[in-house]
Amino acid sequence: MINNFLKYLVIAFFIFFCQFSIAQKTANTDSINSNILETKSDELSDKEKLELLNSFSQRFSLMKPTQMIEYAKEALKISQKLENKKGEIIAYNNIGDGYYNLNEYEDAIKFYLKALEINEEIDDKAGVTNSYNNLSEVYKFLKNFELAEEYLKKSLTIAKSVSDNGQIQVAYNNLGNYYCQLYKNELAIENFQLSLEFSIQNGDTIGIAACYNNIGNVYKNIGNNPEALKYYLKANDYFILMNDPFYTSGSYGNIAVIYSAMNDEENALKYFSKSYEIKKNLGFTRGISKLICNIAQLYYMKNEFEKSVQYLDTALLYAKETNSPENIYKIYYYFSVLYNDAKEFELALKYHKLFTAKKDSLFTIESSKKIADMQVKYDTQKKEKENELLRKESQIQKHYRNFLILSTLLILIIAIITFNRYLLKKRTNKLLSEKKQELEILIATKDKFFSIIAHDLKNPFGTLLSVSELLANNYSELSDEHKIKIINTINNSANLTHNLLENLLHWSISQRGTMPFNPSEISINEVISDTCSLLQLNLEKKNLTLSKHLTKTHISFADRNMIATVFRNILSNAIKFTPDNGNISIFIKENNEFNLISIEDTGIGMSQQDLQKLFKIEVKNSSIGKSKEKGTGLGLILCKEFITKNNGKIQVESQPNVGSKFTVSIPKSRKS
Repeated sequence: MINNFLKYLVIAFFIFFCQFSIAQKTANTDSINSNILETKSDELSDKEKLELLNSFSQRFSLMKPTQMIEYAKEALKISQKLENKKGEIIAYNNIGDGYYNLNEYEDAIKFYLKALEINEEIDDKAGVTNSYNNLSEVYKFLKNFELAEEYLKKSLTIAKSVSDNGQIQVAYNNLGNYYCQLYKNELAIENFQLSLEFSIQNGDTIGIAACYNNIGNVYKNIGNNPEALKYYLKANDYFILMNDPFYTSGSYGNIAVIYSAMNDEENALKYFSKSYEIKKNLGFTRGISKLICNIAQLYYMKNEFEKSVQYLDTALLYAKETNSPENIYKIYYYFSVLYNDAKEFELALKYHKLFTAKKDSLFTIESSKKIADMQVKYDTQKKEKENELLRKESQIQKHYRNFLILSTLLILIIAIITFNRYLLKKRTNKLLSEKKQELEILIATKDKFFSIIAHDLKNPFGTLLSVSELLANNYSELSDEHKIKIINTINNSANLTHNLLENLLHWSISQRGTMPFNPSEISINEVISDTCSLLQLNLEKKNLTLSKHLTKTHISFADRNMIATVFRNILSNAIKFTPDNGNISIFIKENNEFNLISIEDTGIGMSQQDLQKLFKIEVKNSSIGKSKEKGTGLGLILCKEFITKNNGKIQVESQPNVGSKFTVSIPKSRKS
């Protein structure tokens, strides 16, 4: 993990390729250098020994983590002897890496924190960011995502503060890997793209390849296989250019997985085989059994039974050699399926029994591991808190000499806070007084609002009572056909009035501030037709002619209840202020964004002075116009509020003794 290259790559599904080939790549030189250290130890200076030990530690990181720890501890002793702080940091990080690769996370955190402490002591910003990255990686594996994200963001902040493009590049990539692991795909791509920009700017070939690979991982998460394949191939080109078999092998594995997901068995087999050949030539066994199983499965799909069995046998040998119980039980399962399909039921039963036994054993192991992981997580969190307390105590001791100054400042701050609290209390009292006045206004407004609601119900109920009274008083004199007509009229009016009452109850909810607002696609034609039906008796009572000019269906995005209330109020006013035998017309036009609904009457009209009084709560609107029928005007105020709520507009044109025209603009879609 001290090696930033390792931090770049988290290859989904085939992560074991990247974890092993790097160490294996330098295995030959390691053995040579190791012999030099053992045979010529007395001839080397402490500085030379330190350089070799640190080099060995990093190279054995994944291949032989236990040996890595031994070399790193020797390097630590020499660094402390030489008082070489940089050497101590490298050694502590290498020891932490070793424990990390052995899955001993508590010990890994302990040594990473020691490296962090020295980095902070010598004010090495790059070293601090590296320590934060190391700690983040451990906490990710412990599923403590809160701490992992905290350390990553700290790393990015420090890198930006010193304008270290290399560390910024690494920080963005690590954040991308973090979000990718949590399937926060948009954030992952955003951070990988930022890392890619810095990699290109820095001329970092490794960084570019890593970013392409990691972006491919995100698209694999999303299930966008063509995009994943495109980025994996880009990454593969860079790995081949770098002549690095380790990462080339892992890249081939990723490409094979995508081809397999795309049901391209030939290419999947081709790239799995390439990956296998590289790993086999390197002599790297970790994870290879899983790879061989993939090849066996592809031959099974191609109905090549013998080759499938041959590869499964090889996979089983590697799984046993690397002590991988999870892979062993899966291989037993594949054998049982394979032999069952081949009608060799005795062998199928044999391997199914082996599979069941190994699965039960693995379940017990996994349960124990989960408990152990929970304990490690608890212990590491506890250790982190303890270390945090120790750092705070160290800071207090470091700044103790400034105690008197800080005490004086503290007293001054307390005085300022006390004064500010006094001012705040004063402002709060003033604000409460203002809010009280606003509340009184709101209460008055609510009372006026409910007064207008009453007149919406008065006329429909009056008409309903008149018709029912006619039927009751003249029942015997009316023909059956006339009776049925009147009864249907009563029923229709009652239903429509009931709907109106429900809407009015919704408005009472709105006055309490809890009215739901549910915009959706609605048919303006249907809302207008329902409104006209509701007010049909009122029109007939005054012998008014209603003309609807609706050439086609018009769809808007709005709250249906609110829009219905708006139309009901405007049409009710048109009926109210239009003399008997008058005309009311409804037109619908449209532009790119809005449906424009106009309700035009031949009523008494309004002067310009009266028009200026509309939509104002403080104006007594009963003085508007010369009609015998008066209103409070709150209905129009409510109309304006509802139209505004739905991102629309309302306009009025009027002339005395000519009539009025109300035009409502309602958005056609959500974007309007």
